[in-house]
Amino acid sequence: MLHNLHIENLALIKNIDVDFDCGLNILTGETGAGKSILLGGMQLILGIKASKDVIRSGEESAYVEASFYTENPSIINELKELGIDASDGNIICSRKISVNGRSINRINTVGVNLATLKQISQKLVDIYGQNQHQSLLREENQLKIIDMYGKNDVEEILKEVKELYKEARLIRTSLNELKKDKENRGREISFCEYEINEIESFDLKKDEDEALEQRYKLLSNGQKIISTLLQLSNIVSGDNGVLD
Repeated sequence: MLHNLHIENLALIKNIDVDFDCGLNILTGETGAGKSILLGGMQLILGIKASKDVIRSGEESAYVEASFYTENPSIINELKELGIDASDGNIICSRKISVNGRSINRINTVGVNLATLKQISQKLVDIYGQNQHQSLLREENQLKIIDMYGKNDVEEILKEVKELYKEARLIRTSLNELKKDKENRGREISFCEYEINEIESFDLKKDEDEALEQRYKLLSNGQKIISTLLQLSNIVSGDNGVLD
C-alpha cells in the first residue's frame, strides 16, 4: 500500500506531499493542475529513465520519495538479502535526479542501483494505463498471483510441488553427472587405446629395454670417447709423438 508521495522540484511542482488512505483514493483537478506530474513522480520511483529536463526550471535537482507498507514476506525477504531492513513492513523508495545527469536511488536509506529500485518498486505498485508496469502481464508474477488467490487451499499442494521439484533437480543433476562420467570414460578409453597402439607399433622384444639402456649409455659417452681417442692419436702419431 502507498502511504505517501513526496515530490520536490519536479516539472512545475516546487514541493508537495500527498497522503493516501486505505481503500479508494481519487485525485481530481483541471487540466494542468499537476495530476500527470504526480503520476510521473511514481514512474520515476518505478525506475523509468529520466533526463535533467524533468527538473524544475532554475533548480539543481529533483527529488521523489514514496512510502509503502507491505505484509508480503517475499518482498521483505528479498530486501533482507540485499541488506535492507524492512521487517516492520515499511519501505521508503527515493530517487534524486541532478542537472549533471546523476541519479541517486535509495530504499530505506540504503543506496541501490536503478535496476534494484525498479525490481523492488514494481512489486509494490501497478500503474494501469498504456500497458505500463502491469504486474499481471509479467510472467514471473502470474504464478504468485494464482497462489495468492488459492491461499490455504493450495498451500499443501505448493509444498508437495516444491519438494518434488527439488527431487527432480537432484535427479537431473545426478543424470548430468553420469553423462559426464560416461564421456570421461570414453575419452580415457580412447586415450588408452591410442597408447596401446603406439606401444604395439614399436614391436618391442624381451629384454630390449636393457639393451637400449646400455646403448644409450654408450652413445651418451660417445663424444667423450671420440675426444679421448683423438688425444691418444695425437700422442702416438702427431708431431713429436711416440712414433717419431
